[in-house]
Amino acid sequence: MSKRAKIISILIIIILIAVLLWLFLNRDQEKKQVILPSGEDIYITSQPSSPVVAVDTVVTAPISPKEVEEKQNVNNLIKMASAFAERFGSYSNQNSFQNIQDLQIFMTDSMKNWSKSYIVDSKSQQKDDSICYGVTTKALSTEVINYNEGEGTAEILVKTQRREAMGSTGNAEIYYQDILIKMKQEKSDIWKVDSAFWQ
Repeated sequence: MSKRAKIISILIIIILIAVLLWLFLNRDQEKKQVILPSGEDIYITSQPSSPVVAVDTVVTAPISPKEVEEKQNVNNLIKMASAFAERFGSYSNQNSFQNIQDLQIFMTDSMKNWSKSYIVDSKSQQKDDSICYGVTTKALSTEVINYNEGEGTAEILVKTQRREAMGSTGNAEIYYQDILIKMKQEKSDIWKVDSAFWQ
């Protein structure tokens, strides 16, 4: 065998070994599907012998119209509960409970009746209002405790920061308080606040 034929044979053997090695290393590749909390599917290809993970493709999982509607409803209730908590918890002894009166449009009939009785009772017990006393409430975060679309009920816990001042805002006291807002869906599909409990 000539020298040239030997070189060609060696080159062919080297190429065959390289191809076999490549096929062997890629044989154990497996494709895995991971479902993310966001509702997206991500497909990854990993090799046990290698710590590197390569992303093949990302596929968005379909979300049903009902799920979209439910998410929008919950988001709207969260916004409503936060706004209600801030207004409900912000008052002054010189505004004649205007904060509660303004919120009556967002209350169920039973809550509205409670608010009217509360205003009458509080006014009868109100003492000297020559010294200004007030509380300002700010919603910090919310937690959906319960949401039942079928029954038309929801409970949202709103965490608030409250600022209490007497005489002037310079000597205000800051404290944190939660309020549980219970909501009810009326026949006209409008959600209203059915009760509010400071925790």
